Amino acid sequence: MSSKYHQKDRIQQLDVPQRTEQNARNIDLETEESEESPLRWKTEDFSVQILIAIPWKILGLLYARLLAADGQLDALLGKFNKCVMFVKSLVPNRPDLMPSLRIVIEPRVPPPIPEPNVPDFDWATQAELERAACQVLGEDIAPSKSKISRAVTKDKIESNGESGRKGRVNVDSFLAWIAKDSELDHEEITQIRNAAIGGIRARK
Repeated sequence: MSSKYHQKDRIQQLDVPQRTEQNARNIDLETEESEESPLRWKTEDFSVQILIAIPWKILGLLYARLLAADGQLDALLGKFNKCVMFVKSLVPNRPDLMPSLRIVIEPRVPPPIPEPNVPDFDWATQAELERAACQVLGEDIAPSKSKISRAVTKDKIESNGESGRKGRVNVDSFLAWIAKDSELDHEEITQIRNAAIGGIRARK
């Protein structure tokens, strides 16, 4: 049996009425305007079961295209949004409705998972950086807390402008300053950075 007859049987199984090219029209769901289009179907030509399966398939395809897209996404996002709006117009109490579509329709989209409390290693307190420098260079070579504070006040080291417990110093800015002030090599700077990260991790 030819593929043409297989296709005909498949259409009948899906409860989709057969139609001719003469009465085929393209329907815009937003404007309700129609135009002659022999390769298109109207929404009333499909059973509810098919109307559920179509957006499910299209949403998956659009999502895959969005992930793979590089550059302009406006057209794809517009199509995705139209598909979602159509899904929301469906009746949610159907037993054959996919759980993911039911979440969109009702709506019951779960809130985003909060990010873990990961410390920001780009900023440290003056005390943390002073301890890191002393750990690597020793107290005789490492700059004192007062010297670091003066460098921050004179804008030689970038800070967040806060004082007290909220005060933070940019780690890269501090490393650039101490490398020049104490004439340190790359290995010593790397060791101070690692020591500073260890201090930040140890915060309570």
